[in-house]
Formats: sequence, C-alpha cells, structure tokens
Amino acid sequence: MARIKITPFLSAHTKRYVFMTGFCVFFLFLIEFRIILLAISFIFNLLKFDDEEQSDTATFQCTQTYPIKTKTEFNTFDVFQQIIGLRQKSKQYYTVRKKSILDVTEVYVLPFTHVDPGWLKTFNNYLNDTNAILDNMIVFMQNHPRMRFMWCEIVFLERWWTVQNESVKSLTRKLIKNKQLEIVSGSWVMTDEATTYFPSIVDNIIEGQQYVNNELNVQAEVMWSNDPFGYGPSVPYLYTKTGVKRGVINRIHHGLKAFLRYHGAISFRWQQFFDVNDKNEMYMHVLPYGHYDILNSCGPDPDVCCQYDFKRINHFTCSNAAPAPITNSNIRKRALKLEKAFLKMSLQQGSNILLSVWGDDFRYGELEEWYQQYDNLILLFDYINKNSKRTKIRFGTLTEYFDALERNNKIKNITPATLSGDFFPYQCSAGDYWTGYYTTRPFYKRQERELHSFIRASDLLSASALIRLSTKVRQIIQQQLTIARRNLALFQHHDAITGTSKNHVMKDYSKRMFASIKIAENMLRISLNALLRSNNFEIDNIPLVYNESSSKKMVTVGQPRTILIYNDQPHGRMEMIELQISDPDVIVTGIDGPIQAQIEPYFDTISGKFTKSYLLVFFTFLKALSFIHFTIQKNHAATTEIAQILTPLKSLRMAKYISSNFHVKTISKNEFFLQTQRILVELNPKNGLLEVSKQYSPLFSKRLSPGQRRTVCTKGRDVINGLPMPCSNSYSTTKPITSKYREGKLQRTLKIIRRETAEMEKSAIYTNVGTNGTKRLRCKQEFSYYKSIFSGAYIMALQDAEVTKLKMTEAETFIVSGPLRQIAYTLSRFIKQRLSVNNISGAEGSRLHMQLRIDIREMSGVELVTKFATDMIADDVEYYTDSNGLQLIKRAEYDASSRPEMNYYPMPTALILQDWSKRLSILSNVPHGVRTFNKINLEIMLDRRLSTDDGKGLGFNDDGLPVDNLPVNMAFTFVIEQMTAADNKQQRQQRRFAYNTLNAHLALQSLIYQPNIFIISGILENSPLYHLQSFPCDVQLLTIRPLTYDINRRLIILHRAGIDCTSLNSSICHGNELDSALKKLMQSLGVTTVQKALLNGIKQISEEMPYQMMTFTLEPTDFAAYLIRFN
Repeated sequence: MARIKITPFLSAHTKRYVFMTGFCVFFLFLIEFRIILLAISFIFNLLKFDDEEQSDTATFQCTQTYPIKTKTEFNTFDVFQQIIGLRQKSKQYYTVRKKSILDVTEVYVLPFTHVDPGWLKTFNNYLNDTNAILDNMIVFMQNHPRMRFMWCEIVFLERWWTVQNESVKSLTRKLIKNKQLEIVSGSWVMTDEATTYFPSIVDNIIEGQQYVNNELNVQAEVMWSNDPFGYGPSVPYLYTKTGVKRGVINRIHHGLKAFLRYHGAISFRWQQFFDVNDKNEMYMHVLPYGHYDILNSCGPDPDVCCQYDFKRINHFTCSNAAPAPITNSNIRKRALKLEKAFLKMSLQQGSNILLSVWGDDFRYGELEEWYQQYDNLILLFDYINKNSKRTKIRFGTLTEYFDALERNNKIKNITPATLSGDFFPYQCSAGDYWTGYYTTRPFYKRQERELHSFIRASDLLSASALIRLSTKVRQIIQQQLTIARRNLALFQHHDAITGTSKNHVMKDYSKRMFASIKIAENMLRISLNALLRSNNFEIDNIPLVYNESSSKKMVTVGQPRTILIYNDQPHGRMEMIELQISDPDVIVTGIDGPIQAQIEPYFDTISGKFTKSYLLVFFTFLKALSFIHFTIQKNHAATTEIAQILTPLKSLRMAKYISSNFHVKTISKNEFFLQTQRILVELNPKNGLLEVSKQYSPLFSKRLSPGQRRTVCTKGRDVINGLPMPCSNSYSTTKPITSKYREGKLQRTLKIIRRETAEMEKSAIYTNVGTNGTKRLRCKQEFSYYKSIFSGAYIMALQDAEVTKLKMTEAETFIVSGPLRQIAYTLSRFIKQRLSVNNISGAEGSRLHMQLRIDIREMSGVELVTKFATDMIADDVEYYTDSNGLQLIKRAEYDASSRPEMNYYPMPTALILQDWSKRLSILSNVPHGVRTFNKINLEIMLDRRLSTDDGKGLGFNDDGLPVDNLPVNMAFTFVIEQMTAADNKQQRQQRRFAYNTLNAHLALQSLIYQPNIFIISGILENSPLYHLQSFPCDVQLLTIRPLTYDINRRLIILHRAGIDCTSLNSSICHGNELDSALKKLMQSLGVTTVQKALLNGIKQISEEMPYQMMTFTLEPTDFAAYLIRFN
C-alpha cells in the first residue's frame, strides 16, 4: 500500500538537526564570552520562530492505492449472492471442513447472562436486577471453583462496584485471577454496529476497558457480541487495535449461518479488506443456531435443549418434556441424550471443539438458579467424562474455549477458514429482515451525533486551556466529561441508538444526552474563560430542551458583538457561518477589514417557520485547531447585501411572516434553478425538488442568477472574504450578471438545447470539474412512503406494502438568492427542504447541500423515504454504504420488487454510486437505512411512525409502539466527481470495498463537526491565537480525552483515513508532515512527554520520552494513540 506523503522543501525535523549542529559549534565559541544562557534562549527562540513561520504551503498529494491482498475463502458479498441473491446455483466451490468421527469432542459450557442497559425498563430500573446477579455470583462462585461465568456490560459493573466493600472487591479480583470469572469485551456497553460512528465506538471501548483495568486490574481478551442485529468488520477491527484478537457473534442472516455451519466454518478468521498482512484479523466464532439462549446451545433441537435448562423446573415451561432434577435413576438416560445432542452439534459444525453458552436475558438473578444449573449440570458432566470415550465436557470461559480450539488446530494442522465482508442485513430464523432500526427514531440518532461533537470539542478546547487551569478545575473537567462520555457510551447500546426500546426508555436516554450536552457546554465555557480571561460570552447552536434540536442565539446588534469561531479540525477548512441577528443593517469586519456578507430570512428549524429576524451568512477560512474572530456592528455597509426571494408562484404565503426588507420577485419557470460558477442544480418549479425541467443549457458557467457575482480570486485571496483560498475557474471581474445578459445567452444556446435527447429533459445536477467542461448527473427526486401493517421498531415488512408518492401540491417553493449562496426552499406539511449551493471556489463550491426538517407526527403507519433516480450506467454501476464511517462496503440488489426490506443496508454516514466516469457520494449527519432499485436509483429512509408491534419484545401498548416521533433536522451533502479510468472496470467490480474520495471525506468531517461559535459582547481585545500547522488532510484527530486516573495526562488518538485517489477533481488541501504538525500541537498544549500505546491507552508500546524525541508516523487506515503528559 502506498503512503500519502506531504513533501515540503525542507522538513521541520531536518531544520532542527541543522540548527542543533550549528548550535553545538556556536556553543563552544560562546563559552569564552560566558553568555551560554543567553545563547540557549536565543537558539530555542529561533527554533520556535521556525515552527511558527512554516505555513501550510505543501499541497496534499493523494497517492494511496487500493491494497492487493490474498482473497479470503469466504466473502459475504459473494455468499449472499449465492444463498439469497442473483446466483441460484453456485459458481464457486468451497471447502467443506468435517470432523472425524474418531475425534474426541470437547465441550466448553459457559454460564452467562445478557443484560440490556435499557430496553423494556430504563438503565436505572434494571440496576436491582443486575446487582442481584453480581451479588449471587460472589456468593456462589467463591465456594464452587469449577463454575465459570462471564460479564460484559461494564456500565452495570461500575454501578455495582462503587457500592461494594473491599472484601467483595478482593473476592471479585480473585475470581478473575483464578479464571473463574472472565470480563469480556470490556467496553462500556455492547454497541450496535449498524448506526454508530467509529469515534463514538472508540470512546465506548476505551471508557469500559480503562475502567476494568484501573479497578480490577484486568484486560479483556475476547469480544462478546451476542445481541446486535447484524455485524460489520469495523467494530472487530477497533477491538483488535486494543489487543483483543478473538470474538463471538450471533445474529447473522440465518441462511448465511446455515451456509457456514455446513462448510464447517462457524469459526473463522475475520480479515479486513485493507489489511494486507492480516495483522488485524480476529478469530471469530458464530453461535451456531437461531439464538443465544439455552434452547439453542446444546444442539439443533430446541426441545431437547429445553430439558437441560434447569431453571425451567419451576420457572417457565418447555413445549414438550419439561426438565427434571438429575438423580441416580435418570442420570444415564439424561447424560446419553445430552451427549448425543452435542455430538450432533459437533458434526454439524465440523469441529470437535464446541462452545455452549448457558444463559439468556437477565438470568442468574436468583441464587436458586445458580444451584439449579450447576448442581444438575455437574452431575451430567462427571457422568459423561467418566463413562464416555467420545466426549469430554466442562465449564469453561471463552478464553479457555479459544485456547482449546487453537491448540487443536495446531495439533491437527487445521487451517481455519478466512472471511471478509459484513453481516448486513440480518434475517432471523422467522424470516424477518431486521432493517427498520437503521432509521427508527431519527431524532435520537441525531441527538447522539450532536453530543459526540460537543464532547469532542470540549476535549480539544480543554486540552488547549489545560496549562492555564488549576488542579481543582482540571479535576472538575475530568469528572464532568467522564459523566458526559459515559452517557454517550450508554447510547451506543444496541437497543438505544437503534431506537428499539420502549418509549419511556428512549425518553430517559434523551434526557441523559441533553444533560451531557449541557455538561459539554459548561466545559467549553470553563476552557474558553481560561483562554480569554472573560466569561462574557454565549455559545451558539445549543439545544434549550431535551426534545428539541439545537437552536441559534439571537444576536442583537445595538452594541458591537464579537463572533469567535473555533475550528476543532486538524486542518484548515472553508466554512459558511450562519448567525441569527436582529437587524439587517450590519457590517462584518475581519482581521483584514470588512468582508462580504449576505442577509436572508431566518427559518426557525425548531418551529419549522420563518420569523421576522434575519440570518447573517458569511464565509471564512478556519486554520487548523485555531480561533478566528469577527466583529458585527450596526452599520449600512456595501459589503453586506440582502438576498432577494425568487419564486415562480404568483404569491407567497410565507412573505407575510418575514421582514419587508426582502424583495420578492416573480420569475419564469425556466429560471427556477440554483447556480454558481461550479454547480448548476435544476429544480421542479412546482415543488422545488430535483425533478423535471424542460429547458436548460449545458453551458451553465454563464448562467448566473440576477444580481449574483462570480467568485473571483486575486493573488490567492478570495475577494468575498479576503482570505487565502485555492483558486480555480477564476475571472477578472465581479460585475453582476443581469437578467438581460442571462436572457440573451439563453437565446444563443437554444440551438444546443433543441439537439438534446429526451433523456436530457430530466432534472440534472451539473458540476464544473475543470477546464475541460462539466459533469452532469441527472437526479430526479421524490418523497414517498410505505404503508405497512407489519413493520415495527426492529423490522421492515414491506412485502406487498403500498408505496405512495407524497403529494406536494400544497408545497410552497422559492429561492433565496444572493452573492454568497442560493437556497431553494420547499415548505410542505410534513417536510421542509432546503437545497443550497455556495458561490465559492474550491471543492466546497461544487457540493450540493440538502437540509430537511421532518415532522410526521400527524401520519400513521408510514415509513417515509426520499428517492433519487439517476442516469448512471446500470451495467457498470457499483454501490457502497459505509461501515461505521471507517470504510465503504460493496452492496448488491436482490429481489427488490417484492421484498424491498431485504435490500436495505445501514448508512451510518455515506452512500456511494459509481460508474466508469463519475461518482456520487451522499453524506449524512444522521444514520439511515438505504437501498437501490434498478441499480441506478436509490432510496433513503427518513423516518418511521408505526402503529403495530413486530413481535420482537416491545409490545402492543402505546409505550411499546414507535409513535413518539419528534421533529428532526437532518443534513446531506452531495458530492459529484469525475473518476479516472485508471481504476479499471474489472478491478472495481472485483473489489468488495472502497474508500471515500478526499472531497467526500472532508465534506463528511465538515457535516459532522461544525465550527464552534461563541458570541461575545463588545469587541474582543485579546483573541486566543495559535500558529499551528495543518495535519495531513487524511488524518483525523479523534480526541485528546482526559484519563480518570491522572488529571495531568491525556490520551490523543489519530486515525488516517483510506482515500480513493482516482477522483479527477479532488479537493485542494494544504498540510504538513504529521510529525512536525503533531509536535507543533504538543508544543502549544504544553506537553512534556509522550508514550505510544494501544488504542485503549492501557498497554504502552514505547518508552515515555520528551515529545521532541518521538517520530510520529501513521499508515493509511490505521490508528495511533499516545499518552501525553502536561506541565
């Protein structure tokens, strides 16, 4: 795999060596003059000056290529096609691993309990249950050394642990040391894998693993994930970066599970597509049958297994014969029957080493069950071990099972199967597709993303202020951010972020997240106060109540205001800043003087209505991890222009709700489009959607809206804001394009229009991809909904469901047009849509932004979708969705007409369509379920309001049905790029994964991590200034998170994204070598020493040393974690 290199003329590292060599020589000379200290000060000032002077002038060179690695034995994409998809007869033959009947079967029975931190009851209301389980564990296991047990959910363990005395804690540690009790996974909760974003998953893993290491002195060795509804490769990859190399999963497509079981591949080495050397593979075991309960754990017959669930002696029932206590009179018969079941299981799995998990939800809560299960099973085990030559059986942990499995492989020279890909969608043995939860309750999914962003910003800003904070304040920040982070981690639970808990439980999660947002807000205040020495400011875009989205503060301009903007990204970026203001007569002044700004009507995303206030819009370039400030003052300025409202309608109802300062102009239907120098978006004038347009010109570089200015670059500076920008397609004039010019140009291109085919009568998005011309993507949009009586919170059941196009006849549509951007509004009963394009050079100028406010509280039994029909080449198109934001997984389309639900895949952040010449990337700040139909058309699920239960446990009452919808704001960014033919069709079709392009990667970061805006009364005299270097453009700074055990140390985590370098119009991005940029950051933070560690920060893999002595490197797709110590 090729590296991505940033190559400045002479690196800062080399410069330091030159300086130090010169210093040594100069030092000898200075001794005679006895000015050593003065010389040292002078030289290191030079070194510091050198760092500050080095600017981000090196252009990012994208040189990554897709890795070429040995093909795995099984790829789930191919297997899915074989068992449920297009290939009814296998064209590929797989090895069938069989167990020799002469082999002795070894069975490891592992008692466990599955405890959900919120589902039918809230997390707090489950504490009595989990505390009882753990209390019973201590009482029972200290006197039964042969017993085994495992615990996974650290969130419950922490609550129990804090109220235990030292005697109980010592006993717990002893059980772990004796290998009776195993802590598995170690994460705070068992995460969902379909809707989560990887930085939050990392936080979840670290929070739990740090806790058990600090309190119990143990590190998890096996990942246990028995209940999430499908699995991806990214979560196992993250666990391997913490040292966990073994895992157990369960809920995969039942047809795929049968396929693996038949081929003797129920245990396999799960490999990453990009991991050429397979250093990050996980040895994975899949529970072999339909569920994780005892009924599915002793063999293929649940009726047989039920007879050995000894809690059912006096609790629950079995459908046939009930369990009975083991006695001398029945032990032989019962032992032979159990052994026979395990031998059948062994033959089906093709392995003589078996794992049998012995538990279910909230089991072992009564001490009685501990005795029931142990006393009866141990008699059976002893009888079988004494009397059978074919079977050995015992209680065992997951580690003991894997040790035996690998030992057996080595002795018998068995090579485990290898597998790549993921396990979505999940279909249970009942035939239901669990694909609805990808979208269920999107408000809470969006709230989680907001909380993650706030916590990350608090981590970074508090790290910047740390050297100015007292010990007491450092402790407060550490304690408070730990509370917030644990609530964020709690919501990663597979019945939380999925939206699959009862209504009152979801409400409890939401209140926790809101409280955590307020904590993060307060930590931002404390940190900024330390930097500014002032507390006279407000933070913008903070929610006011738990069940509403973030809202904008009203900026009154009677007195001057300073707008302080913090960029929490490790690279420079151009961003649009939006502020709600009270008066349109304002001037915005930056460090170089007045900048161009735009005044628009203010649309309140909370109420979904326009107001009499105003939206102030301006662009700014934000330097890496730095602040920039502007002043806003009341003044009638030529640099601030009021946008006009263009509509094809004769009258606008919304006009009476906005200020009379806005001029409403009626335009023809042919003029209803969005356009800048880099993009043209054609719209349906009836509803504002991407739909049918009868006339357009492909020469859109001349079609600018009346009054709109071209973006001009002069000597590397954008005249809109006077800031450095990469220039492309620049012009020598800022003269507005008039209606007369536009109409004349339209007439001159009529001949071209008439020659277009019928295909070109559809709406289109045009992007200017360079001097050679434009790239067109036809994209017809509509809103529809499924009316289904069988879908529920978990599943989609759309077979024969009616899909209805949402009527938009009452929609009011218009364009807000100004020199900086244009927005097309569509205001309808259930949907408020805003499509916008920015008139700016660079990659940002070629993106289409979509913001939606969805409110379906007045609908019933519906699943709302938006559809896009494209003109990509059907026979050549490839389709991907992301796996937790880490990588793109190739998807296929199966029986789309009769069962759409089987084609739905999770879209945590991205959906990609690509043919031989172009790629469409759709990026989102909310997870969704998505599918394609007819290969080139796509469907994104937006919200679901369902009036029936799907039978998965929530129930039919009002508290169990997902009818607690809240209005939700969500955003998408569309990136259209021309792709090089170097990535040939055969390679692309054979590859089962992909990466985001640099443009899409940066657009996603901008979408998820909005700049932090602080509103300060008066004019700021002393702005916190940093002279930091941009990181390489593909490097993400995940966090600089506090550690609970040391307020003077933190954990900094980096990730280098895989990037597809075949885009012909990639972003222009500037950065430096990671080593120099990271050292500059550490210098600014006041870091003294650094120590490399695994991702969880527990196991150190280097010595602690001054940060200047460390060489920082990071390969594509990899992570790096460093423990840093502050002054």
